[in-house]
Amino acid sequence: MRKKRKVYQNELAEIEAIEEGNGLPNDQLDRKTWLLCENLKCLEQEEMYWFERSHQTWLLKGDNNTSYFHKCANGRKRKKIILLV
Repeated sequence: MRKKRKVYQNELAEIEAIEEGNGLPNDQLDRKTWLLCENLKCLEQEEMYWFERSHQTWLLKGDNNTSYFHKCANGRKRKKIILLV
């Protein structure tokens, strides 16, 4: 997910740089709109992934704090690891 989002963000930055210089043709405007939508979808998927892993059901869905979810999920994973000596 992160790689795909990174690719979308890089391409979006390129299109926005072109847009600053001069106007965009219709096909590039459509591509920019599509990239924005896909980027938002990727962010939402990543948020839901960490939300499901965190098991924090008291949080509202709209929270975009994925780093918090990541810490909760990985902290629980570290607790479960059995160290073999």
